[in-house]
Amino acid sequence: MANSEEEVKIVSERQKRKEALDMLKNDSFIDIAAAYIINTDNEYGEKINELIETFVYRPALYTWFGSEIVNDTLLNSRLDKGIYSGSISEKELIESCGKKFEDYLSCLKVKDITKKESLTAHRNKYLFEIKGENPDLFDEIINEYKNNIIIKKIHQASKGIRSSRRSFLERLLDL
Repeated sequence: MANSEEEVKIVSERQKRKEALDMLKNDSFIDIAAAYIINTDNEYGEKINELIETFVYRPALYTWFGSEIVNDTLLNSRLDKGIYSGSISEKELIESCGKKFEDYLSCLKVKDITKKESLTAHRNKYLFEIKGENPDLFDEIINEYKNNIIIKKIHQASKGIRSSRRSFLERLLDL
């Protein structure tokens, strides 16, 4: 019996990892999660938050409305489990996405999110295993991954500003 329980656990971990990998490839999910991280960290300032909202977060909402995150958040907001009684706020939506992002990261293996030479010995370990063994190492790996996403999204937002300025100037020239 113990063998089949172990097999079920392995299959479950693989399924969770596959789902996590799929979601972490979803640009809209990453955009919303990045907006959540940047907003909750309060390290980037109001201007960066505005850039991210305008050029990353809002476009992600447009393309991703109706997703699992929206559906789950809406269903979990129901009053007394009553059908059609739920409503969600923007805050609940972004927090739900942020929490799901954290959950997905724990389902991955180290090799899924970093190629750091110093972590070669841990490449095939799940992050939830590392969290239990060495919480500081877990935080280091997760924070490096988050920082890489944040840098990419700030860069994406700054490109959006350059593009919108250019199109504004082009419209002025067309007058």
